[in-house]
Amino acid sequence: MNSDSSFESDPTIDCLSSGVSSALELISCGDPDSILEAVGKLTEEDFNIFCDTLESSDLNQLVYFLKYIEKHNKEKSRLIEELAKKNHETYIAETSEDIEALPYAISKFSKDEQDFILSRVTHNQIIVGCDSKCSNLWCGFDAVFGVRDRVPANQAVNGWEAMKESGNYAPELWWAGDTLLIGKNREETIFLLTEYKRIFDIDISFVTSIPPGTEETFKALFTDLSFPVFVDVSIGKHNAKRLHEAGIVNPDSFDEILEISSDFSSGKKIFCDSVRPFGIHIRSESDSVRPVGINREKIKAKFPEAKGAPIASSSLIMNPYGVVNYASISEVSDKYPQGAVVVALDAISREPLQIKLGDSIEKYLKHCVVAPYIHRSDVICLENLSGKKSVKINPNDGKIVDILD
Repeated sequence: MNSDSSFESDPTIDCLSSGVSSALELISCGDPDSILEAVGKLTEEDFNIFCDTLESSDLNQLVYFLKYIEKHNKEKSRLIEELAKKNHETYIAETSEDIEALPYAISKFSKDEQDFILSRVTHNQIIVGCDSKCSNLWCGFDAVFGVRDRVPANQAVNGWEAMKESGNYAPELWWAGDTLLIGKNREETIFLLTEYKRIFDIDISFVTSIPPGTEETFKALFTDLSFPVFVDVSIGKHNAKRLHEAGIVNPDSFDEILEISSDFSSGKKIFCDSVRPFGIHIRSESDSVRPVGINREKIKAKFPEAKGAPIASSSLIMNPYGVVNYASISEVSDKYPQGAVVVALDAISREPLQIKLGDSIEKYLKHCVVAPYIHRSDVICLENLSGKKSVKINPNDGKIVDILD
């Protein structure tokens, strides 16, 4: 990465075939439709050249929307996923004897960029994919089904140590995946939660659907930790029977859980004595119709009155393959199906922000980080190594309509 890179197109693109160069330009648009167009129209030969040419941030952009590619072209989706995993595995092998190695996601940035990013990360996504069936039902973050990759435990801990040293209060331990899956087994998940608590010294809280295979990990939250975890359990038709068979809930059907849940003391009646989660989310069908993400059209067809809305405020996400800006906006659309402009971060600009009205917000998000937790409608605060500016965008096309400071 070149930290002084500008917002202009990469001149090396001009040396490629028109199909490959056009595909690379389309990726920078950020939205799934552009990515599908970019990938879909390439011949096999051009697709191989395209993959060889990808920058790490472009590859991370593709993986973020892998679910869309997987739906339309499983073979190209598989090759993209294999490339991302291969790059990650190569780094892991190269750093296997370095006990202080940071996660691959941050490794390609310069030291001052690393400090800048680590101090601002709001969500640390440890895994790619999720084993919970809800990833195919209503996941508004478009998690692919099945854990495909994860950050090694020791590097995840090193990343948290670096975040703490940089002044980060504490990143959330979820994004497009269930927190119970952050370790490759029960022992590793408990180890990671213990280390997170040691480093940040804050209460740990998250929502889990207790994916298949994590039932014993869930029970271990109440037996193997020296501190409480404030965990809410999401229960629906997809997991109620399994959780009963695992000795986690008493009722043997979701209908019975629904009936009991109207009682204020339902938690004591629903959960077995050995587990006492902080809360419970009952996932009836009517609660799961938020038309967000890849399933939005199917949901809207069944529930025409359902309204889509962003499911998170603006966030900076560090996932296994890189860093992603998630700039929350006011509407869900074909261009922005998650109710956010999502752009993988490349080198952070050191130049003063020169923002032009009418420009697309995506080209700035590639070289700036989004300030988190902005709650003003369609306002995005951009920050680079020279300063920050807030802009207002049109939520339909991402064009900048006002510069606020």
